[in-house]
Amino acid sequence: MNPDKRITEIIKTPLKLIKEIHENSASSTRASHLTISNSFKEVFSNQESIYKIPSITNPSTSPSSLPKSTLVRFRCMIQDTGLGKEIYSNQNLTSIYQESHHEEFDPTLNSNESQFQLQERELIYSVEIPGESDWLKQKLDGPIDKGIEFNLMNTMDLSSSSETDFHKNEDQSKLSSTRDKFPLKGQQHLGVLLKVYDEDQKFEIDSIKTHSAIEVVGILDWIDFEMPLWLKLILITLPRFRFNSNTEEDIIPKQNPDDIQTKKDLIPCIHVIFHHSIPNLVISDPMTSNPIEECEKIRSRLIRYIAHKAFNNDELAAEYLLCSIISNAPSDTKLSIPNETLQLNLVYKTSSPSPESLIALLSKLLTRTVTVPFDIPTLNSNRLFPISNEDQIVSGSLQLTSTTQVILNSMNMNEGTLNSLGVKNIGCLKSLIEDRTLLYQFPFNQFFLNLSLGFIVLSFESKSFLEGFWNLPVVIEKESRGFVEEPDEFEIQLWREYIQNSIQNLKSIKISDELSSKIQESFVNIRKGAKDLTEANERLSLNEFSNRLKLLKLIGTQLNTTELNWSNWEYVCKLEKVRKIRCSNH
Repeated sequence: MNPDKRITEIIKTPLKLIKEIHENSASSTRASHLTISNSFKEVFSNQESIYKIPSITNPSTSPSSLPKSTLVRFRCMIQDTGLGKEIYSNQNLTSIYQESHHEEFDPTLNSNESQFQLQERELIYSVEIPGESDWLKQKLDGPIDKGIEFNLMNTMDLSSSSETDFHKNEDQSKLSSTRDKFPLKGQQHLGVLLKVYDEDQKFEIDSIKTHSAIEVVGILDWIDFEMPLWLKLILITLPRFRFNSNTEEDIIPKQNPDDIQTKKDLIPCIHVIFHHSIPNLVISDPMTSNPIEECEKIRSRLIRYIAHKAFNNDELAAEYLLCSIISNAPSDTKLSIPNETLQLNLVYKTSSPSPESLIALLSKLLTRTVTVPFDIPTLNSNRLFPISNEDQIVSGSLQLTSTTQVILNSMNMNEGTLNSLGVKNIGCLKSLIEDRTLLYQFPFNQFFLNLSLGFIVLSFESKSFLEGFWNLPVVIEKESRGFVEEPDEFEIQLWREYIQNSIQNLKSIKISDELSSKIQESFVNIRKGAKDLTEANERLSLNEFSNRLKLLKLIGTQLNTTELNWSNWEYVCKLEKVRKIRCSNH
């Protein structure tokens, strides 16, 4: 069969391939999940073939537009790994990777076979990646009119479903059971229950971690995320049950009879065949061979455009903004926290440009951007961290994927009193900024998971009360250096690649021993003539000196060089002097 036709056939009827794998298995028993997973990976062995699988975040191949048992892919953030395991029957070869509502266990099988009838699969809740930029969605999903090589709507029968008592819901923000599981409250989104098979319990589950970004490939189905209706009816009259196990967890929480509905809301479910992680950086054309001169031209043009578009020609603000977003480098463990992080607080005035233009620009350049309101009423009412309500994890506004750029909009910040939640939210931000860990609150315990986020604060005529932020007043330049031409799509993509290459190369930037000695000598000379420590710190404090070293590496990675020189250091000192003057005059 033609390879393309073979791929199309497998996408339409993946269960058929699974049945073939079982029948051709050399083992005396049925094929393992690992064998099935590897067989699908052989068919979809490269990115081109994977892109032929319909992505359910593409409007043209949304879950409701596809028949059950279609092979699909879903790019997602893992939101909740604590939903437990589900028992299923593997008696029917073709029903293992689907919801078998009416399948009955066959008691006529002999004892040797019956031991394989009941197995476990892990239940994991996932959501589409919060803050993912539209340009990246289109890049990874494909254009709206090209979700797949052929139009699935014309080749598959969607009218055969008998689920007349079910409503297929693609917007989980409207369902009481799922609307609190997405970080961006009230925003339309897609949530999917993943069913993960892992017989040896070694690889699949361990590699799927909370708030990680992955793409799963599996078989589409629909499921009622609430409990079955018959069980709801029973629970009206029966007391609360407990499961006889070491965990002593409740099987089912108490149900309000008013919540019982005769028509169930279904959410998408994917029986995962295989998955792969999504890199923090999406680089299609690495620029490692670009000379310094070329990088300087790209950098200069990008800074001018940022200044023109977001800051009314304030190039100093544009330069520090570029350094800040480049400092948001991936960090997977607490031990590898990079000390180059530049958390920026942009101080606006009445006459300053609207921050909305900056937010729109960042969404155009970066892969993931989220704006979070940051004022007293919001801090007192909106959780930034996830909590457990015993049965599942309820998301907080900062349960995001690694390297997401967070914009804390404090333009409406006024004096006020923080309540207990507000204080907890500030503590959550403190741990994310200083330790790169996110708080997870449980009824009788709390713990922290590693998470690297970049932060930019937008404030109005005030410094940020969050520690560790670099304050920079935004100043409108009366005169521009000339007309700033709008970039075409090619140049915008070049800027994206330039930013991501700079992020990727940041850890390789080193300061030579010779330059380090010269820099330290200049630091000593600046402070040497001071009468006391106070005067020495006024000239150049140790914190300011440390900031200049951070800035030096950030400038070096933008120039695509690992050999920093004294002129780079002088340039950094000039930038910091101008920023310090601005802050003192503000």
